[in-house]
Amino acid sequence: METNAPPVLVTLTAPTAAGKSYLFNYIRDVAKLPCLISTTTRSPRAGEVEGVDYYFISEEESKRLEAEDQLAELATYNGVRYGVTKKEFHSKLSQGLAFLIVEPSGIDHYVKPAKDVGALHYKAYVHVDPELRLRRFQERCVADMRKAMLAFATPTGAVAAEGLVIKQLNTALSRMKTMLTEEMQWGTMHDWDRTLFGTENPKANLDIILKDVENLKKRHIETETDKERLRNQAFKAQWDKYSASRSTN
Repeated sequence: METNAPPVLVTLTAPTAAGKSYLFNYIRDVAKLPCLISTTTRSPRAGEVEGVDYYFISEEESKRLEAEDQLAELATYNGVRYGVTKKEFHSKLSQGLAFLIVEPSGIDHYVKPAKDVGALHYKAYVHVDPELRLRRFQERCVADMRKAMLAFATPTGAVAAEGLVIKQLNTALSRMKTMLTEEMQWGTMHDWDRTLFGTENPKANLDIILKDVENLKKRHIETETDKERLRNQAFKAQWDKYSASRSTN
C-alpha cells in the first residue's frame, strides 16, 4: 500500500540579530516557498507590507478571532497580540511545506495545530556568535536613532522626534537585556533538528533544510510502511491460526 508524505511545518528560531529574518526573507521572496503570516495588533514598521510581513489588525479584531476559535495560535509579547489563523495554517500547509519564525516558548503552540492537520514538524535554530550579534544590534539601533533624529530638522517635528527617540532607546535597552539573559539559553532549550549558522549564505541554509525535510519524509514513509507490514503479518498470523482451527474441526 502506498503511503503519501505528509506536509511539513518548518519553524525557524534564532536570537536577536542572528539573521533569521534574512534567511526567512530569502525563503519567502527568492525561493518563493510558502510562509505562515501572523496577525499582529501593532502598527506596521517602516518597510513592512500588509499580507507579506504580517496581517495588521486591531486588538478588537484579534479578540474576535480568538472568541470565534479562528486562531491556531495566539501569543502576547510586550502587550502586542500575535496569532496565526487556522485558515492561514491550513492554506499554507496544504501546499506541502510551510515556514514560520517563532521564539522557543512559542514552538509548542504550533505543534498541536500542525499535528491536527497531519503535518510533521522540523525545527531549526540559527546560531551566530554573541559578539557578532551585539555588533549587528548596535548598528541597527544607530540606524533607527538616526532616522528618528531627522525629524529634529523641523520645529514641528522636534517634540514628536524626542518622544520617538526615547521610545526606541527604551525598546533597545529592553531587547539588549533579553539578548544577554534569556536568549543566551535558547540554543539549549530544545532538541533542534538542525543548527544553522546565520553567517552562511541563505541559499546554503535553505538547501540544508530542504534536504533534511526530504529525509524526514522518507523516514516517516518507511515507519508507516513498517507499521503496515507488521499489521499485515499480525492479520495473517491470526488468519492462519483461525484456518488451522477450522481444519481440525
